Amino acid sequence: MCGRYVIQVSAAEIARTFNATLPVELQTSFEFPRFNVCPKSQVPIIRFNEEGAREMAMVEWWLTPRWSKEISSKYTTFNAVGEELSKKPAFRASVKDRRCLVPASAFYEWQGVAPNKTAYRVTTTDQPLYAFAGLWDRATIDGKVHDSCTIVTCEPSPFFTLFHHREAVILPTEQHAIWMNHTIKDADALAQILQPYPDELLQLEVVDKAIGNTRFKDDPRLEHSEICRWRNGAIERTRDGQIL
Repeated sequence: MCGRYVIQVSAAEIARTFNATLPVELQTSFEFPRFNVCPKSQVPIIRFNEEGAREMAMVEWWLTPRWSKEISSKYTTFNAVGEELSKKPAFRASVKDRRCLVPASAFYEWQGVAPNKTAYRVTTTDQPLYAFAGLWDRATIDGKVHDSCTIVTCEPSPFFTLFHHREAVILPTEQHAIWMNHTIKDADALAQILQPYPDELLQLEVVDKAIGNTRFKDDPRLEHSEICRWRNGAIERTRDGQIL
């Protein structure tokens, strides 16, 4: 599952990393870094434009299907179960023709029982800026175009069972083009892509619990962290290389 994530680079860096054009109106209208991106906010995605070229676009992170008559939060669509994309009405059209990349620098997971949960930031050691597998869609509501997206999840690795029964799909760089290739329609072929990221390439950091509050969208306190490691099926918290 992915409910909060981080973007620590500029819009120009996102476009450059994913070989996408950056529309002029986006160059100055959205500020980065953002340390607490949450559902219902505007987020960058990489998609194909009408000319067939990659472009960066800002859309709402909570998918509204193309057939919707209104923008609603009745159904939770900021994440999509990868095994059910071709079955769920909200996603089955988009998985065929509107797959996208959702850039991120890190994301958050929680462990424990409230009110004593520990918040962790999850980063990859091989990709400073990576992409979640995403879907986007466009609905026209009251005469206005509304673009939105969702992040695809899969069955978790052993590592992620410590946090949740679902895991957001982080795509290896070599799979970006495959996921974006809309000539691939076969559900089984796509299922091969929707897999957990290798545990050995993930790193944990303990962060301020403030990320649980949507008011702290860009709080620099979220940069200060404590490095952790996953070993023998458990999380070890460390400081300066020493186990706490």
